[in-house]
Parts: sequence; structure tokens; C-alpha cells
Amino acid sequence: MRSRGFAVGIGVNLGDRTGQFDLAIRLLAGTPGIEVLEAATPIRTSPVVSEGEKSRHPWYLNSVVVGSTTLSPRALMGRLLAIETVVGRRRRGGCDPRTLDLDLVIMEGTVIDEVGIRIPHPRLAGRTFVLEPLAEVLDRLESTGEDRVLDIVRGIRSSLPSAVRTAGTGS
Repeated sequence: MRSRGFAVGIGVNLGDRTGQFDLAIRLLAGTPGIEVLEAATPIRTSPVVSEGEKSRHPWYLNSVVVGSTTLSPRALMGRLLAIETVVGRRRRGGCDPRTLDLDLVIMEGTVIDEVGIRIPHPRLAGRTFVLEPLAEVLDRLESTGEDRVLDIVRGIRSSLPSAVRTAGTGS
């Protein structure tokens, strides 16, 4: 199976944020069929809540990991959910604070809108805490000049929704 580029948003706002963030990347990188190329510098962000709601969330540590995989979109999503569980996430529904949140935000050449999996992530365009680290990591990878890495970067950028591409994450 051909390898495809992907980007995963990482968010942590409970417990040892840095430790859980690092563990998630190690577990992802240790998965057969997944190559982690680069993680963006983690940033501290305020929680995003629905308009009119009061936040009960602590601050987040957010970043993006870019890589390539031979896994299918569903298999990659399954691995992300398994990593969340290993790191202690318990889904209770809604937008609860969490020990780890892994969102498959983009996968090269993939558009899926089904129960349990939506690629590109449906709220990607409004998430600067994902878009800014994604732009950072794609720019850094592009500067390597390696043909294989450049192909992955181009594949990810071309798979971004047009609203996101025009918002400054490259084209």
C-alpha cells in the first residue's frame, strides 16, 4: 500500500501535559506502518468553548504531528483512539477536559464523512491552535529539501480544504 501524509492535532489539558504529549508521540511513532516526521513546538492555549458557555477547562498544550502511513484512514483513527485510552482518556461525551485528544485533521488524498470519522476535520478552518503549528511544521519539513518529504508536504497541503489553504498554511 502507498504511504500517505497525515497530520494529527494533539491537545492535553489534564495531568502531566508534557509527559502525556511526549508519550503520545512515542506511541504513534512506535506503530508499525506509521512514520512520524515532525512535531510542531507545543503551544499553551485557552480552551475553545461554545459561544455563551463558561469554560471549566484548564489551559491546553496543543501541537500537530505530521507523518506518513501505509495504514487506512480507519486503522489510523483506531490507533489514535487506542493511544488516547493508553494515556488515560475516558470518553464521557461532549467536550470534557481530557488527558489526551488526538484528532486526525488531514490525510493526503482523503475525504471521508462517516459516523466516527471525518477527514478533513470538520472544524479545522476555525482552529488556529491547529493551523499555526501545522503551518510551522510543514514549512520546517519543506526546508529539508528531501524529495520524499517534499512529496508528503505537497500531498498534505493539496488535501487541505481551500478555506484553510487561503488562510495562510501554504498552497
